Amino acid sequence: MPMQGFDLLDLGGGLNEGQPISAINPNEATKLRNLYPFGRKLVRRGGVRTLTTDGAWDENIYSMFAFKESNGDWTLLTGGASKLGKLDGDTVSDLPSALSIPSGTNAWIWFQYKDYAYALREGQTDMLRVDSSSWYTAGMAAPSVGPTLADGGSGNLTAANYYGVYTFYNSDTGAESNPSPASLVLALGASKLIDWSAVQTSSNPFVNTRRLYRTLPNQVGEYFFVGSIDDNFSTTFTDDNVIIADMGRAVSFDNGLPPTGLHTAAIWRERLFATDGTDLYYSEFLLPESFGDESIISIYPDDGHQIRAIHAFGDRLIVGKTNKMHYLVGADESSFNVLTLSDRHGCMSQLSMKSAEGLLFWYGTGNNFYKSDGNNVLEISTVKMRDTLDLIPDAMAHKVVAGIVPSLSQYIAAIPQDSTGFNWKVVVYNYKTDAWTTYDHGDDGDEYAPQFLSDFYDENLQHVLYSTHYDGHIYQYADPDCNYDFGDELLIEAEWVGRADDYGAPAYRKFFRELWALIPRVPGATITLSAYYDEDTTPSYTRTASLDIEDAAWKAFKLPTHDHPATLLRAGIKYEGATPVSIDGLHMEVGVLERRPTRAH
Repeated sequence: MPMQGFDLLDLGGGLNEGQPISAINPNEATKLRNLYPFGRKLVRRGGVRTLTTDGAWDENIYSMFAFKESNGDWTLLTGGASKLGKLDGDTVSDLPSALSIPSGTNAWIWFQYKDYAYALREGQTDMLRVDSSSWYTAGMAAPSVGPTLADGGSGNLTAANYYGVYTFYNSDTGAESNPSPASLVLALGASKLIDWSAVQTSSNPFVNTRRLYRTLPNQVGEYFFVGSIDDNFSTTFTDDNVIIADMGRAVSFDNGLPPTGLHTAAIWRERLFATDGTDLYYSEFLLPESFGDESIISIYPDDGHQIRAIHAFGDRLIVGKTNKMHYLVGADESSFNVLTLSDRHGCMSQLSMKSAEGLLFWYGTGNNFYKSDGNNVLEISTVKMRDTLDLIPDAMAHKVVAGIVPSLSQYIAAIPQDSTGFNWKVVVYNYKTDAWTTYDHGDDGDEYAPQFLSDFYDENLQHVLYSTHYDGHIYQYADPDCNYDFGDELLIEAEWVGRADDYGAPAYRKFFRELWALIPRVPGATITLSAYYDEDTTPSYTRTASLDIEDAAWKAFKLPTHDHPATLLRAGIKYEGATPVSIDGLHMEVGVLERRPTRAH
């Protein structure tokens, strides 16, 4: 019975659950939970730390957004079923508004332009404008009443017929409405000026100015800026004495309200691009709340597929439909071309689409994750995550939500595994090493995977990942300084199981004698060692061993399986403790039984 030693000093290949357990690479795992590859070793993930320690919000949190104002202040905004809120110390407080939100369960889609955040969601009629203290309906409806123009006495205007209109305006952002109805004609004599009256005020608190526009002498239909009323309560303007040479730009008729029934949106090239699932709308340049009636781009509307995602990716705007991936490029501020990135790989979830280090990631057709550099599309999960991803129902695909951990080069996605509507598991992809792993949070039915993930920054401007879990709380996800999930009682169970190996002796029966593990000492902690025979999915032998071993980098553990030799052997390690741990290397002592001689006949 010769004894052989086998070193496994590279554990960084990640999970491969789609190939036969005896066919994967030596550095890959057939089961990997709550351990992530870091170089050549495995590191247990951080815990899920509760941030809202003063109590949960009274609504489920369907989304979060990191809102940064120009003064440097950060606010974590939240979207609930029927209201918006913000993280306020250790709790979530409501954002007040005089308006109401119809209750809904779809995730809010957030974006920011200048010092305002915007929120919309499928099933919500209007897009909302949000700041750190309140929210309103986005856009400004045009005035409904035309002004009155009258002879204002001696001035410099020429004798002619004149018409006037006015708009609602916000002087902080430059947002402007479409013009009011035109005034009645004013037949003005020579060397006169004009007085304006009956200029309507707005009930929209965003309006702080009215801008006045007048025709050129004896012209109709085109109006040029002549002055403003710099408040929202005065109704008159006197001494309009602006000659042709001093008149400003023409009024725009493309400052209509944002389309209703939008599903998702993104800012790109200083415009807002938004979709109702069928068409792509774009706002006026520098005016994300203003839309022209004809500012629509059709993205193959007759193919029967929905637009599920819009994402600004460098010099192009990615438009993900459920059958194909397209993108926009623009030669100038108002000319856009539609090109196809992939005619085989669609997108199923806006919330799954993230970019990092020149790469774009998303969850798409065929129960797969994809990545692209903007030119080519690659399937990154086809084989390695097959078993897990095949459990995602097509009807739940839009619930896949993702985040990025740049310090670890990780794309993290929470996914459903059944039709309940909850996310149950987290899959983690290292986009530098092409390695996968999985995270979970217990198996008693109450510890869901994240419903939502959001990139944020701590007080030191370091990147952190925040999450919600269907309970009104906000958490820091995979916090390296936290060793528990959801408080101080739920330990993180981490597990690795290697491949089924013949250890260089195919067709021979063999057994484990010892397993040596390069694991740092953890006082008072234990691990569970397992041995799997042939291609069994459950261990045939387990034992508990201490990690509290001083002065030993390599820890030797007896793993005697000589009473049940097998052609293939597979080892496993499980750890559940309050102290972080890493597995830096393994060494297996394997005994090989000599082949029995063939009996003579």
